[in-house]
Amino acid sequence: MDTLSDSFTADLDELFHHVLEEDNNNTEYMEKDIDGVESRIGYIAPNLSALVGSEVAAKLVATAGSLSALALVPPCNFQLLGANKMNNVAGFSGFRVGYLEHTDILEGTPLSLKWRVCRLLAAKSSLAARFDSKRGDPSGRIGTILRADIQKKIKKWQVRPSAKQPKPLLDPDSQSEMKRGGRRSRMKNQRYVVTSNRMQFSIPGDGSRFCTSSGN
Repeated sequence: MDTLSDSFTADLDELFHHVLEEDNNNTEYMEKDIDGVESRIGYIAPNLSALVGSEVAAKLVATAGSLSALALVPPCNFQLLGANKMNNVAGFSGFRVGYLEHTDILEGTPLSLKWRVCRLLAAKSSLAARFDSKRGDPSGRIGTILRADIQKKIKKWQVRPSAKQPKPLLDPDSQSEMKRGGRRSRMKNQRYVVTSNRMQFSIPGDGSRFCTSSGN
């Protein structure tokens, strides 16, 4: 299914607004509505679903109100969607995290890298939501590429840097070879070289002869 009809998109937007209204009245009924959104989120937001999962994607879209509204959320606020004021998860002390903490990417990340990966995941999720809002790639390939990019960076961050190798000292008896200075050095030397065009001092020339003849 390459494109979605306007009526189907309008029904989904209405369902998202209905979920928000029921959030203030009945939490159990909201969970049932999110389950309904989750069953359709693969069509409306395929790239976001491929990146964070259908359950988290449905909660993000439902919290924002619609997919177009979610695409306008900046990456710095993306991680706050669904966060409670007193939320303090292990590994996230000092800042709040919303629905993104339930993704398998963050759940499998070491504690020392969770804050760094959370910011990266929020930025990639915002980018995936923009693709879905513009119907950029209905196959979900962009979300799969973004997910692979995050996993690649996590592996790279976990690699310990190589130890600095000691630099051996030079043999004191060895003589350093003469090296050419290069083009810049040659140009500098040419500016101060003595040429035949330079004036020689203390030597009488045509000017002195002219002055002597005029005095007589």
